[in-house]
Amino acid sequence: MERKSNMEHTLLPSSYTNPSMHCEIITAESGQNVTLTCRAPNNKNIVVEWSRADLEPEHVFVYRNEKFDPDNQNPSFKNRVDLQDQQMKHGDMSVILKNVTTADSGTYECRVQRENGTMELISIINLRVVFVEVTQFLPLEASHLEALMLMVVMAAVYFPLILSWFAAWGSKVSQGVELKSQKEKL
Repeated sequence: MERKSNMEHTLLPSSYTNPSMHCEIITAESGQNVTLTCRAPNNKNIVVEWSRADLEPEHVFVYRNEKFDPDNQNPSFKNRVDLQDQQMKHGDMSVILKNVTTADSGTYECRVQRENGTMELISIINLRVVFVEVTQFLPLEASHLEALMLMVVMAAVYFPLILSWFAAWGSKVSQGVELKSQKEKL
């Protein structure tokens, strides 16, 4: 069942911290995929760390030596985080967090290693995931109805039961029929 996306993005001014830093608030619905944005200068041997300080281990995604490094990744993000652009063209270090849940709510930070070896904070994303219940009704097919009738008849063999049949619109089709259990007939 498809749902219309109700994701909200709010960019925050970052001039009070670092004018080149990206700050954003994202509100998403459970089950959606969310892009956490991070851009940095295009370096050859780049190290990128996405983390959430309230987790242990705190790493959501780590990229070093030109590949994803799963060693210190928090298990709750296993197989749910990918680079948005595998080639990281134009310094795009954004990641896609798949199938978000309310447990994914929190503050995410993207840090990039500079040439001098220090890690610089490039992006802060505050993610809020709201739970949305999706209810889907399945039509009752004839085969399901037949199976249900068989179960009712089988139950009547062992338990006294009064059956009344109603049409789909609610009017009574037949009078109640009392079925006696096999034990009572003996």
